[in-house]
Formats: sequence, structure tokens, C-alpha cells
Amino acid sequence: MPDPAPSPLSSTPARVYGFVVRQPSWVARLAITAAILVLMAVVLLLIVPALLIGGAVFLLLAGVARTKAWLTGLRAPNGALDGRRNVRVLPPD
Repeated sequence: MPDPAPSPLSSTPARVYGFVVRQPSWVARLAITAAILVLMAVVLLLIVPALLIGGAVFLLLAGVARTKAWLTGLRAPNGALDGRRNVRVLPPD
């Protein structure tokens, strides 16, 4: 009857050979690593500029909205450019 829990030192040469053959070679590991690095570089080359351009567009549009709100506020009642002098507009109750 075989031993249910063989020790790791009791490996047969066939098992050792099979284990070694199943491991990827250094060439395969190098190729996989290079492929992963190239993929990461391509992703970074696409994502980083997109984030920078998106941030610049956001800041530009926020500045335009802020300027538009400021200019609209100048012409609003009681604004600096509402065209009246010494007149206060009472807000409706």
C-alpha cells in the first residue's frame, strides 16, 4: 500500500523532470515581461495625455463659466453696469 503523504524528498526522477519541463524558460519569462512593459507603456502614452487634455479643457470651461457669471452679474439689478444711479431695487417679498 503506498504512503498517503510522501515526503518531498522522495520524488522520483520522472516527477522532477516533469516539474522542470513545465516551468517557463528564462526566454519565455523575458518575453512575457517585455510584452507587459510594452503594453503598460502604450496605455500610459494614451491615458496620461488624455487626462492632461481633459483637465485643461475642464479648467478652460470653468474659467469661461466664471467670467460669464461675472459679466452677467455686472448688468444685474444693483450691479455696477445696470445703468441707474442712486437707485436701489427692492427684492420682491
